[in-house]
Amino acid sequence: MSEISSTGPALSVAGLSKRFGGRVAFENVSFEVSRGEVFGFLGPNGAGKTTTVRTLATLLAPTAGTATVAGLALRPENGVQIRRRIAVMPEAPGLYLRLSVVENLQCFAELYGVTSPAQQIARVLRAVGWHPDGVRGYLLSVSDPTAAAPGVARALVAAGADILSISPSQHSLEDVYLKLLDEEKDKNEDEDEDEDEDDQR
Repeated sequence: MSEISSTGPALSVAGLSKRFGGRVAFENVSFEVSRGEVFGFLGPNGAGKTTTVRTLATLLAPTAGTATVAGLALRPENGVQIRRRIAVMPEAPGLYLRLSVVENLQCFAELYGVTSPAQQIARVLRAVGWHPDGVRGYLLSVSDPTAAAPGVARALVAAGADILSISPSQHSLEDVYLKLLDEEKDKNEDEDEDEDEDDQR
């Protein structure tokens, strides 16, 4: 078992590249994400964002470069450990509409080998603002405006990392991201006001 670093950045990427034959998906990508940092990964269609995320999630092997994900070196032998420490939510989370929310989470918890599935499912449901007992028989619908909430829960159910708490009114990761940006903006404005008051004194 590889040693897991509890210090340093949550994600560190150095010169990472991925090619499919003669086609370059992304090349010489380097960046670092601190623990607790909100990091935006932006680019036009075809820039290689999804392929980079899939590579860092151990679903694809990089052609060149190195990375550390959740304290583990991005190597094939660390794949299972990395996947147990991260949560990735794709645009389509892959929920089964014939199953209830809890049944979906039970299914994915079993696939990921979660040791205490009932406890973890309750934990992630509370994180997205849903009470476990209240959604036990709740079925999903494509048109359901809250469908992103169980999608977030599905992404988190296998993750051993800390879980962000999301209010019931926030139904997408975009809502969460915008909320965090607003909080950071308010924090900066408060700091600017404190500086102005100090200058006036």
